[in-house]
Amino acid sequence: MLESTNPADLALQQRERLRDALVATTDAKIRRRIYDLVLYTRYIDKIRKYQFLSTPVERQAAYEELMRYVYRIRRSHMVASYGFWRSEHGIFNVTPLDPIPPCDQAAPGSPCNGLQFWQEPESVHPWKQSVPLGEADYTAEERLELGGPSGNGTDGGWIKEGIDTNPTITWDSQVKTYDTSSLVPAGHLVPSALPDTYYPVDTVNTQYSDYWHERDYQVYTWVQAPGTVTIEGLCGNPETAPPAPGLSTLAELQVGAAFDENEPQSSTSFACDQVKHPLTFATSFSGLHRFNLEPGHFSKLIPANGVPHVVASSPDEVDYPHSKRNRYFYVPRGTSVVGFYTTGAASLFVHYPDKAPKLALTLADEETTRGVYVGINVAAGDDGKWWRFHRAAGYQVMLTVPPYFGRRPSEMMLPKALVDAGG
Repeated sequence: MLESTNPADLALQQRERLRDALVATTDAKIRRRIYDLVLYTRYIDKIRKYQFLSTPVERQAAYEELMRYVYRIRRSHMVASYGFWRSEHGIFNVTPLDPIPPCDQAAPGSPCNGLQFWQEPESVHPWKQSVPLGEADYTAEERLELGGPSGNGTDGGWIKEGIDTNPTITWDSQVKTYDTSSLVPAGHLVPSALPDTYYPVDTVNTQYSDYWHERDYQVYTWVQAPGTVTIEGLCGNPETAPPAPGLSTLAELQVGAAFDENEPQSSTSFACDQVKHPLTFATSFSGLHRFNLEPGHFSKLIPANGVPHVVASSPDEVDYPHSKRNRYFYVPRGTSVVGFYTTGAASLFVHYPDKAPKLALTLADEETTRGVYVGINVAAGDDGKWWRFHRAAGYQVMLTVPPYFGRRPSEMMLPKALVDAGG
């Protein structure tokens, strides 16, 4: 079993396991299968290389390199080579700098999109000038290319190259899980000297605080006593066109005990009319509640100012916001690394009760932050503090800290054990 959450570390472990397996066996059939897996791991490297390049020229070169490689290993059956070449974008949505035209519109002898693109002979197609790899039993030359002089990856070849170029991620052992069912208001973990003005809930760009969703999502909130709970619902982004014909015109909302999926206290729906709808529900209990929203179009829930509430974004419950947003999270005392997965650009700030926030990290290029694991070393004095993502794009999954996001520290909730222990 590969024990990692980081793709770079996974790539390293894959090569190490393949190397060790080759060293451990002389069985020709087993070794052939291991070499097949080497081909696949190199394919993943080329996909990731393409995804993380930013300039058009670099991306075009990486696209062509990937297409050549996928064609070269087609007979190993480790990759859907036919689908890659027949589709304009391939199965990973890789797109060349200049889109490939349909074959009936392409110049003779140039790449085209369609069945003819795949069937075009090697003598004509510029990306098919390569020696096949993995057709039958691996030749001595192929074993040298994959595994170096020994054929085992201990002294060269693609296996050793993969080990050398994929460094170990040291913070995987610090990944933690938290009990969402135990959420309570953060209370004394919010210093009274930390004014909300350090993070103003946007008065101009409100989309950065209460943000849009296209997919189902949950908001956890706290009710002091049985009675009623109120939240605003908005469906249909006022900054965009109304929902297109054929889209659902209602957003469905349920509220109930945070972990009683089958028996919501009550439910309602509201129109996708680009108007805020105040929604009040009766509830027979106090404490932690959960709103489940099924958007009919771009939708959001807007809790009243001062009401404790969070969204969770962990490997078990990922929050997929549609718009950029600002949001706080808490870094417990003793944390040495803030580790998370991100699919978009963001700035990250540390907030203090007695001085201005500090910029901890900027992920500026959205093209190179699609699917990246990030580990930030926590400086002395920056643990036990509230941190903030600023205008974050994509989505973030928190791995080494409590995976709960909110608008303000004063509205945050955290697991009870953490609050009781003083953070």
